[in-house]
Amino acid sequence: MAICGEVLNDSRYLFKNVLPYFKKTVSFSPPIRAHFTNATPLFNAIAFDKEGQPVQVSYPKYAIPFSTWVKHGFDEIGLQEAQDFNSGSLMGHQFYTMTIYQTHGSRSSSESAFLSQNRQWTFYLYAMAKRILFDNQNRARATNSFGQQLEKSSFQRVSFTLRNLLMVSSIGPSHVPRTYGIDLITDLSGVGQNIDPLYLLSQVEAWFHGGNGDLTNPSIDYVAFEKLPLRSRSGFFEENNRIWLNSQMTG
Repeated sequence: MAICGEVLNDSRYLFKNVLPYFKKTVSFSPPIRAHFTNATPLFNAIAFDKEGQPVQVSYPKYAIPFSTWVKHGFDEIGLQEAQDFNSGSLMGHQFYTMTIYQTHGSRSSSESAFLSQNRQWTFYLYAMAKRILFDNQNRARATNSFGQQLEKSSFQRVSFTLRNLLMVSSIGPSHVPRTYGIDLITDLSGVGQNIDPLYLLSQVEAWFHGGNGDLTNPSIDYVAFEKLPLRSRSGFFEENNRIWLNSQMTG
């Protein structure tokens, strides 16, 4: 941003002048971790505006177990643990914040925060999507629900039912659609495999009744940033060597 301000000869683009506009749109909630005492993230509350709204930012209640080992790995290769990644520095490793509601773990996206209150939605109650409909370029355009074609409709299902919808829509292991006389669009051998419905149901129940469990964590949750050794950056642009971090690792 300093380079942008320099090129445009406009100090309004400097980070310190833009930062208040970022902070005023975000509401931060400290982490609540239900499991894994060794997965408690560090954070810096003063990196956020106490009056910020409407995007919700926090840490998932559930930490991915593998992340605790990734942390040890980063320590072993000599990376320093960072306090957080919201205070102006990305160097080091740490759990990072996500745009989620702390209480129930749902996404708090820009769309839901800024646009949903001004948009008109059509809800199809008790409708069951029976098949995804594709155009002649194999792009999803609609769903078929009890014989009705719902144009540009969207649907949300947990993965153990979505797999069935994909397979009856010609996407999945080739032998499954062909067994039922369905023309194959894409042969994806992993669709519908290695899924434990009972475990997924337990996690859906945990999220629905208390905002807890695996489903409160939408992604990988541990990350590290560093600058590569100079010998590894010999072919980079001068600006990259001088200013930017060169490596990001996730766990």
